[in-house]
Amino acid sequence: MDLLCLGLNHTTAPVSIRERVAFGPSEIAPGIELIKSRLA
Repeated sequence: MDLLCLGLNHTTAPVSIRERVAFGPSEIAPGIELIKSRLA
């Protein structure tokens, strides 16, 4: 079993990094599905 932990601190991460991982309201469900598909 593989375990992946992904985290990002909104107070210490640079804006350029936060912008790359940000999800808008319409992108949340597809984004979760993308992450799940890459873990399969």
